Amino acid sequence: MEEKNLQNTVKGKAKEKENASPKTKTQIRAILKFLRMGPRKVRLITNFVNGMSVTEALTQLQFLQKNAKDPIKKLIESAVANAKHNFGIEKKDLFIEKFIVNQGPTLKRWKPKAYGRAGMIRKRTCHVELTLGSHVAASKLEKKSQDHVKKDEIKILTPEEMKKESKSEKGKDNDDGKKSNAKGFTKRLFSRKTG
Repeated sequence: MEEKNLQNTVKGKAKEKENASPKTKTQIRAILKFLRMGPRKVRLITNFVNGMSVTEALTQLQFLQKNAKDPIKKLIESAVANAKHNFGIEKKDLFIEKFIVNQGPTLKRWKPKAYGRAGMIRKRTCHVELTLGSHVAASKLEKKSQDHVKKDEIKILTPEEMKKESKSEKGKDNDDGKKSNAKGFTKRLFSRKTG
């Protein structure tokens, strides 16, 4: 009995290794939550485009006659934007690896029926998860720093030097020879009508 359990666990681990995706492949994800459509209707579209290249999938979605095509098209475009921004991968190098469509919370509403009864209406929602794969092995681009200042340009100042800098900057502002208008923003726009 114990030998069978051991054999099953060994076989199970071997299957897990076979099913595990290689780490060299780049995966790009995009998630759409609380889509106000039933998961069965959305799966019709996702199963149709699953495995296609991104450009081919977007072309196919353009001519489908299903209402679920628009949110799925937006989701694919969002994933492509993620790939371009985060990994620098172009649209032509991407393909749809997998779609997962899960059921979301169901909104329950009521509709009046005959003889004073009420019939329940279930407005279903779903969560859609998209994973894109890349034909090209891409290294993650370095994130751009928020302030575009070189390290050489940064000065370390003491409080006294900061005061001197601010005083010299105040003097530079009024070099044009024009007198600065002391009135505030509201004074320029609003004039009270009195009398």
